[in-house]
Amino acid sequence: MNIKELAEKVAESHPKISVPIALQTLRTAFGLLKEEIEAADEGNVNVATFGSFRSRPVVGKDGATTVRRFFVPAKARPEAEAAAEPAEPATAG
Repeated sequence: MNIKELAEKVAESHPKISVPIALQTLRTAFGLLKEEIEAADEGNVNVATFGSFRSRPVVGKDGATTVRRFFVPAKARPEAEAAAEPAEPATAG
């Protein structure tokens, strides 16, 4: 689905909102979300009911540090976060 198709679906669901207004609103919202995600050097940008965007610094083979960003959908959150984080070592007890 592209942004125009999404705007059309929004307009279908809300008859008082035209496709151009829905498209403008979505572009603005996604633009602001992109700015927030890009500004996060490390941590989460959470969007309720949608999911979260995680950012963390990663050191490459060449020694350069870059910021890795990835999306964790709301429904897949616990499994995806567990897979993204290293497991804690077991302790003898």
